Amino acid sequence: MAIVVRPIADTEVDAFVESISWHFGLTVKEDAADQLRTLIGLDRTYATFDDDNMVGTSAAYRMNMTIPGGSLPTAGLTEVGIAPTHRRRGLLTAMIQSHFDDADRCAEPLSALWASETSIYGRYGYGMAVPSCEISFNANLAKIGRPEHPDDLTFATADEVTSTLPALHEQIRTAQPGLFQRSMPMWDKRHIADLDYMRKGQSRRRTVIARRDGEAVGYATFRQKQQWTDTGIPDGYVHVGEVHGVDLVAQHSLWWFLSQIDLYPNVRAEFDRPNSIVPWLADNFRAVTQQLSDGLWLRVLDVARAMSSRRYDAPGQHRFEVVDERRETTAGTYELNIDTDGVGHCRRSNKRPSVQLSAAGLAALYLGGTRPSSIAAMGGINGDQEAIERLGRSLAWPIPPWCNESF
Repeated sequence: MAIVVRPIADTEVDAFVESISWHFGLTVKEDAADQLRTLIGLDRTYATFDDDNMVGTSAAYRMNMTIPGGSLPTAGLTEVGIAPTHRRRGLLTAMIQSHFDDADRCAEPLSALWASETSIYGRYGYGMAVPSCEISFNANLAKIGRPEHPDDLTFATADEVTSTLPALHEQIRTAQPGLFQRSMPMWDKRHIADLDYMRKGQSRRRTVIARRDGEAVGYATFRQKQQWTDTGIPDGYVHVGEVHGVDLVAQHSLWWFLSQIDLYPNVRAEFDRPNSIVPWLADNFRAVTQQLSDGLWLRVLDVARAMSSRRYDAPGQHRFEVVDERRETTAGTYELNIDTDGVGHCRRSNKRPSVQLSAAGLAALYLGGTRPSSIAAMGGINGDQEAIERLGRSLAWPIPPWCNESF
């Protein structure tokens, strides 16, 4: 067996997407090859070959993720799969290492992914940094009241979707840790395109824009699926794609609209914020179901750059060791100095650390939504308790991270 991991050639694209379909047990999507070429690029693919047979796949989006007080280039790992015939042979480890090397080549200090199996990626230094929350409710049981001064709501035309949504999303994205910048190809292929496989038996995607004094302040996308009870009572579903607003009034206006669509009392959002406002808007908190799960997994590849690039909620001086069995270039002791403006400066240090972090523990803490006590429960942080608490206060961020861009 001669195992090789390398980018694919253009003539291997069809075999690559076919392999992905085998790994995940899916039918090849009609635009899969086009998305691979347009959104990822063949130079960011990593195919594993056993002689001439393609037995493993992975790829990486070039992404830019919002972090507390800024943003950083991020390698978005995706399409990871190994042929069932070649499991337990170290192929995944080889592909992940190729991904790390490629991220270094592209000067991406972070790697991120959505895990198909959550037990896999912790051993490669990924930490669960952004939880995801599915919200569902029946508007007949959980009524969302009308805002005191609701924003004006209109259905978006095709031109407005293209011209208004990208700029509005970018405005909101820059303040929300965990969100990714969307290129126009990303908008076109993933958020505007409306192919049959995207609908899953539902209606076409519909978009509502919220405006205030003529200015766009939010938008919601959704699909509908008609349904009736056995006795003829309308019981349809509104499947929410995303709800973005510049403030709580805009978000309230949009959720109120989504809960008031005639014949469609059931509302479901698969990727709502983990600190969703929906239960608080409803008149029956208990009638809103919230299912919390893992969302975005993060990996810090360049500790000094990542820690120096974000902002902090409390000043201080911290010295911590990162224990990283997968990357010698990441492992070691670092000194982080945070000034009164929340600006951090991080560099390697030869002094004794007061806190020890696993690579996964550091990643889970990085966006400011996880507390050290949670990391301690999994053995991801050790050391002087007072130093751990001080580090936790500095890393905490007032805006909880959120990501609704699965990939």
